[in-house]
Amino acid sequence: MQRLEWVSSNGTASGDNAVQTGDEDCWAVIRGSDNLAWFQFDAHKVGWIIAGVFALVATIISGLHVAAHLKNYTIPRQQRHIVRIILMIPIYSIISFLSYRFYREAPYYTAVRDCYEAFAIAAFYMLLLQYIGDSSTGQKQMMRDKRGLKWTFPLNCFEMNPAGRRTYVLLKWGILQYVIL
Repeated sequence: MQRLEWVSSNGTASGDNAVQTGDEDCWAVIRGSDNLAWFQFDAHKVGWIIAGVFALVATIISGLHVAAHLKNYTIPRQQRHIVRIILMIPIYSIISFLSYRFYREAPYYTAVRDCYEAFAIAAFYMLLLQYIGDSSTGQKQMMRDKRGLKWTFPLNCFEMNPAGRRTYVLLKWGILQYVIL
């Protein structure tokens, strides 16, 4: 005769009147007449174990990537922003795991994630500006050379003037508006 027992996360099993109560139970053990155990995993529990493993792998790989950038810190103005962008990976993976594991607290975790996402978008914009030129005068000189470019279809009837003061102001306001919201 087989009997189903719930084994809690600390390894103790309940008796005949065992019931699963929620987060504290990890798996059910079916005990047969020969007292061997077969494990039946709950789909949600398997999901958070898999999510935890992948979050750990993503965190380790991105940590190695960040360490490589910090070890070869030859272009600090650009690599500072690159490291900030790479840190999105462990933050997203850990917060996704925590949101999946502790789903009642997920809104608090996603608020932290959204704040860092806005910070990373601002860092990406600053990285793009660093790729154009090291100083604002270098950036403006680079953009003066690109004056009069045409947009691609369907906006090809407009001309683009990236060197104009209005272009930078609109881009910065657009990026910072997202960061603030």
